[in-house]
Amino acid sequence: MTNFIESRFNFEDMQHWEKVLFFFPLFILLIHIFLQISKKNRISLKLIFFLLIFSFSSRFFYPGYRAFVFGWIAIPALREYRREERKPLDQQNFPSLHKKYAPKTLKMINKLEGIFYKVGQIFGARSDISPSIYQEQLSCLLDNVNPKPYKFIKKKIQNLIPLLDYIEEKPIAAASIGQVHKASYKNNIIVVKILYPNIESQTKSDLKILKLWSKRALPSLNNSLDEFIDVTLSEFDFIKEAKRTQLIRDNINIEGVYFPKIYHELSSKNVMAMEYIEGESLLKYINRGSYQDNKNIIKKIFEITFHQIFILGLFSSDPHPGNFLVYNKNDKLIITPLDFGQVGYIEKSEINKLALLMKAMSTNDDDVLYDSLKAIGYKSKKNDKIFQVNYMKSMMDTKIRSDVDYLADFEKLNEIDDWTDVPKSFNLISKTITTLSGICTLCGIYDLSFADEISIHLSKIKLPD
Repeated sequence: MTNFIESRFNFEDMQHWEKVLFFFPLFILLIHIFLQISKKNRISLKLIFFLLIFSFSSRFFYPGYRAFVFGWIAIPALREYRREERKPLDQQNFPSLHKKYAPKTLKMINKLEGIFYKVGQIFGARSDISPSIYQEQLSCLLDNVNPKPYKFIKKKIQNLIPLLDYIEEKPIAAASIGQVHKASYKNNIIVVKILYPNIESQTKSDLKILKLWSKRALPSLNNSLDEFIDVTLSEFDFIKEAKRTQLIRDNINIEGVYFPKIYHELSSKNVMAMEYIEGESLLKYINRGSYQDNKNIIKKIFEITFHQIFILGLFSSDPHPGNFLVYNKNDKLIITPLDFGQVGYIEKSEINKLALLMKAMSTNDDDVLYDSLKAIGYKSKKNDKIFQVNYMKSMMDTKIRSDVDYLADFEKLNEIDDWTDVPKSFNLISKTITTLSGICTLCGIYDLSFADEISIHLSKIKLPD
């Protein structure tokens, strides 16, 4: 809470209207004090109190407005869905509610932007955990986020502009926390990733809204949401992201995979500069690709993820389709991972345990899987084997059975038991795998197992003891 309050008073990131609301009452206050002293009149303590309260409370008007916009859709939706759940099964009509609230949800996300884009991307990529109507409505967010006007972000790059040959005012891409502009530096075509003004404090307040809502709407996902919050709040330092990207570029060498060069001398906390790659987004590629071509490229992404987790111990926890570019070079398909803002780390001591878990899932050995979960540190209230094993199969693999309703099964599992301890790094690995599962479902590929592919790669190397 303290960090959130401090973030609301970061004057450098205030928008013009926010500065007016904050400073104008203070200006009136100073005039009042000056005039009263000069006239030797009594200073109005009530007026001082009112002006100070208005000035400081103005810093919370915008978060309050955003909470209102969210609640205007979310609260009635939750009430109607809960009412529908209480009806007899033969009278339930969830498709009508999905049809009613899916477009409203998309409209709300486009209005609020920011972190709500990222939440929308999660459900837009996962037809297995979100109703198909929601997935269809929200999938546009995977590659179509509204950018900000150049004047809105220009202040963030004032020190950078003199160093560049030029920078294009029209962005070539936009995301939840920033946008990307094409530029030139010493005759090299580059891209400049710019953090939006005030986005950090805005995200902190939005995450509090999501946290409060999830306690009522999705209590079973509270642990996952906590990790999502932690990793999201680590995105607001592009210097760290540049270093992580450089580390991955230096240590991962896979045929058909290229990591762009980073220009560290141009990068700062709010800006990251990297080599420009001419290509199309993975989403556009898979929308026109054949089943086998898509399957091959997803296998390549699995291989990238394998190297990140098992070789480097540093991995992207947000590998959605908008974070990859695809292009041809010398008649060979090349894939470029782009975003390492959200990452997870895994200790060497945990890698062997994860390898055992993956092999157990691949061989469908429930006993070894259950034992490996205990060794890793997973704990649930009842330590129910059926709960732990089936939960892990749904959250740590990409193979999807067409005859299973994962949403319904997920709710049933949470009626059996509930997690009490989930290791942080493994929670982020689970998030990574479920995001990859989303790519599979977008392609209509349901028979590709992440656990099987990882086991194949594991058989080719010797992990450290």
